[in-house]
Amino acid sequence: AAIAALQAAGLRADGLARFFQRMERDDVRWVKFLSSHPATAERRQRAQQPDTGESAFTAAEWDAVQAMCTR
Repeated sequence: AAIAALQAAGLRADGLARFFQRMERDDVRWVKFLSSHPATAERRQRAQQPDTGESAFTAAEWDAVQAMCTR
């Protein structure tokens, strides 16, 4: 659903692949939280498909978001 929503909005979904890779490394913490979702590996594979949409943030905007998260 998340990939479809991003694509419907004309946004790239491939960033989710990196998120799912992180989840796979530490899957135990996420199992209970996301137990109603498809397997992480399956979602990562879907997110890695070629994407033609735009990025949700410019590089500068993404840097600003990351800076806010590390405070």
